[in-house]
Amino acid sequence: MEATRWLEDEEREVLSLWWLEAAGELTRAELAAACDLAPQHAAVRAQRVRERLESGRAVVRALAASPRCAELDAQLTSWDGRPNARWRKRLARHVRECP
Repeated sequence: MEATRWLEDEEREVLSLWWLEAAGELTRAELAAACDLAPQHAAVRAQRVRERLESGRAVVRALAASPRCAELDAQLTSWDGRPNARWRKRLARHVRECP
């Protein structure tokens, strides 16, 4: 749940629609119509949002780690503490490269 805070509003909407599709509550065509996209484009959009959610999960785990990476802490000095897409990308890049 906390990782969804790292998504933009539009991405959270797509994620919600995808969950409804995965649960059998919506069809792919209905998801596509809700996004005003062709079904293939809606599938790509949903996949990208799921990838961003995974990045958000990695960031949440890294921020909760104890002890936390010193390099990550150094990056956080200018962060205002509010999750957003720009910081998700920046922190996820560090998490991917950090041993």
